[in-house]
Amino acid sequence: MGQKLELLRSEMANLDQQILKILSQRMSISAEIGRLKSTQNLAINQPEWWEETCRTRKNLAKQINLNPDFVNELYEIIHQESKSKQTHE
Repeated sequence: MGQKLELLRSEMANLDQQILKILSQRMSISAEIGRLKSTQNLAINQPEWWEETCRTRKNLAKQINLNPDFVNELYEIIHQESKSKQTHE
């Protein structure tokens, strides 16, 4: 069981690395969106877009057997960081 546990932990570490790389890419896109919003005098906060985003992510979570409440909380955190990137980049 020890080897199996280590193998699973290694797989998890690899996935975590991929998640973090994807989050970094997402934040780069958020910064670019912020620059575009600035040049077009658009507000950082876009409530309609955010509501739609939450709805679609929660629906996807259900389809792939993830807890929609967990996904919603996760995206709230991601959204806050994205808005920060849009404001400060």
